[in-house]
Amino acid sequence: MNNLSAFRPLPASVAVQAAAVLTALCLVPAVLGALSLEARTDLTPWVLGAVAFDLVFGACGVGWWARRRVEPSRLIGTAALGLGLAALLMPAARPALGVAALLVAGGTLWRRAAPVPPEPAPWLLARRAARLGRVLPLPLSMWVAHETLLWPGLWRRGVHAPPGAEALTSFRRSGRVAYVWLYVFSELPLHLGLHAILVPDGRAFAAWALTAADLGFSLFLFALAASYRRFPTFVAGDTLVLHQGLLWSGTVPLADIAQVTAPVPGGTRLTLSTPPNLALHLTREAQLRGPYGLCRRGQVLTVFMDDPAAFRAALGR
Repeated sequence: MNNLSAFRPLPASVAVQAAAVLTALCLVPAVLGALSLEARTDLTPWVLGAVAFDLVFGACGVGWWARRRVEPSRLIGTAALGLGLAALLMPAARPALGVAALLVAGGTLWRRAAPVPPEPAPWLLARRAARLGRVLPLPLSMWVAHETLLWPGLWRRGVHAPPGAEALTSFRRSGRVAYVWLYVFSELPLHLGLHAILVPDGRAFAAWALTAADLGFSLFLFALAASYRRFPTFVAGDTLVLHQGLLWSGTVPLADIAQVTAPVPGGTRLTLSTPPNLALHLTREAQLRGPYGLCRRGQVLTVFMDDPAAFRAALGR
């Protein structure tokens, strides 16, 4: 698909938008004309806002329902068209809606020019990022994919591994949850002290913002600790799917693994608080993905595994 094809919206969406425009032109003046001058002044922004909402989001929703297998980039083009039509109907909001339409259109072109990550079958993070990569550029799609896999760990307990694959765990002996609780209890007195100082001083907003940020970071640590149980390492065919939770993960072809030894200095460390107990020596660099779209490369990877002997056996080393 070329760049301009993203702006050919769904036929169903175009029909809905055209019907919405005609309905607005016919009904909005009639409805507003039947009201008193005072009520008309108050209700006009709400009516026009409802029309704009229908143009932008209602058309996209109906188009998606009508043809669910449509490419998401077509929906972005439809949203750009809806914003443009809404700008024509709402003169007071025309600058803002026009800028929004231009941003959506520019985002579509940027997305079409951005590289799409490969879609290796066994790696869930890359599969989700590849799907999101149809509408988002690569760094952002990887970040969104990572977050949508990380945070459900606060309430989900399922393990992501193919049926029949041996799950090579790295959470049973690592003590990561204990480290998180240690952080929470050691940081809590300092946080409560700052909160108690800021609130009487008239800076309650800053105190609660600090509390929200601290709570969010603590929940992030708990979700990250849970990801070590939910995302084990496993071998799929001739590929090692390497997970150190969702802190760092990636795929390594088994043919690229020269040897597995005890940890060596100078390697690319893939653990955070737990000391590594194994080192993978590769014949070429491997790329690992982490939070916020971060990327690490290394030819010697140091990791932690609950059962080093089982890990070596699974690799045939």
